[in-house]
Amino acid sequence: TATAYTAKFTIAAATGPAELNASPNQPPRNGGGLGSESSNGLGLGDLDGDGDLDVFVANLRRNQVLLNNGSGVFTSAATQPPNPTLNDRGMSLGDLDGDGDLDAFVTNLEQNQVLLNNGNGVFTAADTQPPRRDDSSDVSLGDLDGDGDLDAFVVTRRGANQVLLNNGSGIFTAATNQPPGGGDSPDVSLGDLDGDGDLDAFVAYFGQANQVLLNNGSGVFTVAATQPPGTDNSLGVSLGDLDGDGDLDAFV
Repeated sequence: TATAYTAKFTIAAATGPAELNASPNQPPRNGGGLGSESSNGLGLGDLDGDGDLDVFVANLRRNQVLLNNGSGVFTSAATQPPNPTLNDRGMSLGDLDGDGDLDAFVTNLEQNQVLLNNGNGVFTAADTQPPRRDDSSDVSLGDLDGDGDLDAFVVTRRGANQVLLNNGSGIFTAATNQPPGGGDSPDVSLGDLDGDGDLDAFVAYFGQANQVLLNNGSGVFTVAATQPPGTDNSLGVSLGDLDGDGDLDAFV
C-alpha cells in the first residue's frame, strides 16, 4: 500500500531540545524555474517505488518532482509533472486510482488537477479532471464516504469549500451535499474529531472563525455544535494527540 506524508509539518515527539541543521546537499534550483520560486505546498512519499521518500513540490510556476537517493540527496526527475495553467497552490499525495502507487491532487487558482503516477515517479494528467473550483488553496485526502477510496476536501480562498467523491479510479465528482461555510480558507485537516470512526474536518480561516465540521460517515458534513476558539487570520492546521488522552487535538 502506498504511503504519503503531507507536508503540513506535524508535531514530533522529542526528549530534549530540537535542533535542525541544513543538509549540505540541498535540492536543485534549476535556474530559477523549477522548484525555486513561490513554492506553496509539497508532499513526501515514495514516488518511484525504491523505498525512500521523494518530494512533489507545488509551485506558482512549474511543479517539480525530486527523487531521493536514500541519503536525503535529491535530484530532479527526468520527467517532470505537467502544469498547464501554472498558479498551483497546494497538493496532497495518495493512491487515487487504486493501483498501489502515490498520485497527486494539486489545487490551482483555476483548474484543480489529478496527476496519476505510473509507479516510477512519472505523472500524467488523468483523462477526467475534477470539477472546476476557482481559487482553491489546499486539499486533504481521505475516505470521506466510507467506500474505501480516497476522496478530496478542497478549501478555497473565496467562495464555498468543496467535497469531491472518488469512484475508486481517480475520477472525482462533487458530492450532492456540499460542506457548509466558505470564504478565505487557507488549509484543512481531516481526522476523527468526535470518535465515531469517520473523518471530520478542521478548517482554518483567514479573517473569520475557524470551523469544525462533523461527518455523518457518508461524506455529509455539518457544523459542530461547539466551535473552536480563535477568530483571527489562521493560515494552517495540523491534527494530532497533543495531550496524550487518545483523541485528536489541533495546532493552528
